[in-house]
Amino acid sequence: MFTMQQVDCDDSGELYVDELTNITAPNDTHSLIRQKLEQIVVNQCKDEDQHHFAGDVSKIKQNNTKSPSTFAVSEQADKILRTWTNGYYFIEIFEPDFFESFSFYFDISIIVSIENRYGGYITADEYPALVLYRVMFGIYAIYTILFLLWCTLFWRKLHNIHFYIGGSIFLCMIQQAAYFVEYETVNRRGYQITLFTVSAELLSCLQRTVLRMLYVIISLGYGIATMHIGPLKLKIFVVGLLYFIVFIIEGWDHLHAKYGELSTIQMISGMVLFVMDMKIISWIIKSLSITIKTVRSKNNIVKLNVYRYFRNTLIFALIANLSMLVWSIVALFDNTCTSNIKRNWFDITFYTMPYSLILIVVMFLFQPKKDEVADQNDDEDNEILILRLFLVIGNKSCFENLANETIYEIFQYLDVYYVYEGFFYLNQRFQNIIVNKNFLIQINVSTMSKSNFELYNKNMIEPNKHRINYLRLSNQFTIDIIFLPTHIICDYIQLERLILDNIDVKYLNNILEHLTFLPKLHSLVLTPIDYVQDTSIFFISIFSLPKLKSCTLTYRTKYDEQAMPIYMTDFKDSPIEYFVINNRFSIESLNDIFLCLPKLRYLSIDCLVGCDDPDIDQDPIVTKYLNNVSIKLDSIGFNLLQELIKLFFYNIEILHISTKFDQTYLDGKQWEELILSSMPNLRTFDISHDGGTYHNQLTYHDLINQFNSSFWIKKQWFFTHQHDSQETFDSGLFYSTNPYRRKTYRFYWQYNQQVYLNMQEKNLNIVKHVHICSKQIINNYVNYFSNANQLTIEHYFKTSDDSISTTLNRILPLKQLTKLNIKSSNFPFEQIIKLIHLTPNLHALKLDFLYLNEIYLKLIEQNEIFRYVSNTNKITNIDIGEKCTLEIFQLIMYLFPQVEYLKIRINKKEINQIIRYLFSKTTNKIRRLFFLCISQISKVCLRELNFLIKSENLLNDYSIKYINRDLYLWW
Repeated sequence: MFTMQQVDCDDSGELYVDELTNITAPNDTHSLIRQKLEQIVVNQCKDEDQHHFAGDVSKIKQNNTKSPSTFAVSEQADKILRTWTNGYYFIEIFEPDFFESFSFYFDISIIVSIENRYGGYITADEYPALVLYRVMFGIYAIYTILFLLWCTLFWRKLHNIHFYIGGSIFLCMIQQAAYFVEYETVNRRGYQITLFTVSAELLSCLQRTVLRMLYVIISLGYGIATMHIGPLKLKIFVVGLLYFIVFIIEGWDHLHAKYGELSTIQMISGMVLFVMDMKIISWIIKSLSITIKTVRSKNNIVKLNVYRYFRNTLIFALIANLSMLVWSIVALFDNTCTSNIKRNWFDITFYTMPYSLILIVVMFLFQPKKDEVADQNDDEDNEILILRLFLVIGNKSCFENLANETIYEIFQYLDVYYVYEGFFYLNQRFQNIIVNKNFLIQINVSTMSKSNFELYNKNMIEPNKHRINYLRLSNQFTIDIIFLPTHIICDYIQLERLILDNIDVKYLNNILEHLTFLPKLHSLVLTPIDYVQDTSIFFISIFSLPKLKSCTLTYRTKYDEQAMPIYMTDFKDSPIEYFVINNRFSIESLNDIFLCLPKLRYLSIDCLVGCDDPDIDQDPIVTKYLNNVSIKLDSIGFNLLQELIKLFFYNIEILHISTKFDQTYLDGKQWEELILSSMPNLRTFDISHDGGTYHNQLTYHDLINQFNSSFWIKKQWFFTHQHDSQETFDSGLFYSTNPYRRKTYRFYWQYNQQVYLNMQEKNLNIVKHVHICSKQIINNYVNYFSNANQLTIEHYFKTSDDSISTTLNRILPLKQLTKLNIKSSNFPFEQIIKLIHLTPNLHALKLDFLYLNEIYLKLIEQNEIFRYVSNTNKITNIDIGEKCTLEIFQLIMYLFPQVEYLKIRINKKEINQIIRYLFSKTTNKIRRLFFLCISQISKVCLRELNFLIKSENLLNDYSIKYINRDLYLWW
């Protein structure tokens, strides 16, 4: 038996074996024992002298009477030592006196194995860690599977940040698995395997580094609030590398240091990590506050709540870690003996728990969601945000006090032209920042004078073609300058997104041919300014781009009304996944679209045109990736739509349909049958129908009330309607709501108070454009569009009591309007002035009609509101569809002195007078105007106007074009 005693607390955990008694004789015979002893001596003394060996053997034989009892010690010492409590124990082995008369030396190998009550060899202080890593590995495995499932279901909503989050979760799972394998190996074998121990330590270093970098990236808003972090990538990489190096040093020392000892390297690395953590925490908090302010400025409540939750979780984790740090410092000065080893496990694992908590919260907050709507106007919002920042700063000298990293971050949000115009010539420091090779630039050339563009092109665009990753050209003249000769396009090796508005078709084919050589181009937006002659070649050229993922086409043909078929059977396997056609498109060309785009996921057609006898292939095309379709139908009956859905749209999840006139689309029962049989995966159904009931026994409200059945309520699909007027209850606008999913909202007359589907609409904050088609607006209108910034007025509407401006302000905030379009022919010019007076942020104005007589002109110029508007408005883009006389033209130039782009119709007889007035030296009101478009004019005016400018030396440097009865002048 073993006799044990526990020593004092100063030597806590030591255990001494004082006696070894009750030794029984072995079962082996004397001869077998002698053979064993002789074999031991031979093995241990094989290199000794034969005489010495023989003498020793003889001694063994002479003392064989004593050998069996003494040798039994080795056999009987293999006993189970049972401890009475968890703790640290010290086992001391003394040299036994087996053979007192032996004069030779031999080695004794002793193996001490400790087996716990669970059948393993792991010690009591390490056993809780084994359970912890086993559980954490299972939890992270579940998280990994869950996140992969989210990504699979909502892959189209994925951003770059989701790949970082998924990689971090997977790395955490691998790290927990490595530690679990290490501890499990010790538990099963009783000793460590170096490969497992080193691998676990390396993965731990990498995991801790990646998590810190992930939280920095999230705090910067990458992937959600902004799509790029610019030069901060290098800083994040360097900080991550430093972290990894320090963790490696700490891990190396941890592997080689004695258990329970605090080495100098651990102390130094701990202090370095503490300083680095404090710096990175301050960086995260600062970046997070900036990101929250940025998201708040965009009125994006969903993203704002996400970052608020992330901030709160981060603060909680920091408080928890700080509390544990204080607890640890107090424990250092506590000399009281502690026998509870579970607290040691708690101390070790607690520091990792807050980071895991943050990662779990991040995983749920930033998961890809089906309702997440991409902000397509983020670039414009960012520019407005930075411009506001410049206004707050007030002057450029204050901006100089900012650090380079902050300036880089701001410049990433802003178009390079604003950076170039404001800071390129300020001093050498800003020039160095702007021309930094690591600073990828985004070019957006919309409205600027010819001289400014030529200087900008010379100093920024041409020398930095290889650094441009985003290029948008909206001026037809600038496209000619930048892309001539067309092979220059091949120099834009970093270009990822290209937007060409108002491009001349004669350059288009050559440009598309050279775009195939750009290795990173994945997004293309094209808007030709004139007619596309051969749409088949046009489409095939686009489908030939090898890396293109997203494409938006807005074009015109001479036969738009007929929508001629496009044949593309010779081309297949384009990589395009997102495809938008903003034109009338023949239904007969759908087959070719799906054959050419096998990876298509999103399809939007502005107007899908039917025909009397459509030639549609009756063999279904498997569009296994297509899950989002948005189409506006023209002359396509419900029966034909059923065929299309069965052939092409079986797998779709989101369907947006717009149609008119055909009352069959208001039959809710037919829709139920079609959805159940041909669209089993549909989760979003959005319909808009403009029309009524004709030659039908059911009334309009009888039809639309079919959408109140349990089928629609169960799927949470709700609808409502409007009427043109009180006299037209047999027709109206029927559309989906709750939530409202369209960015344009058309407002007609009031709702019918007696018959409605769902009067209160939700999610109207998504609406950016309000289109008022009503001739009367009542004061108790319930909807308010808080985020709308565009307004279109179809008619001069009546109000019950208040003025037009007051009524409109109840519908949308006039102060945030940036675009105003008035189509009415009888809208008083005085009311237009009042509207402009209440819209201080208006930048674009479009008037289809403008009627002013000479008497009214003189009166209105004396109006105080007119003079105030003239001095304060910020309108830079004006489009007037009415023919203007010289007097009206002069009024426009006086009223809108900030105008830069002017499109207008002019009487042919007055063109020369207006041009002379425009460029006369005494005209100071046009100091900002540099682009003029005279619409609906004969081609002979091109020659006449060009001759006038040169003969009278009105302009020194200008460009002039004539396209589709429109004359363009740029100076």
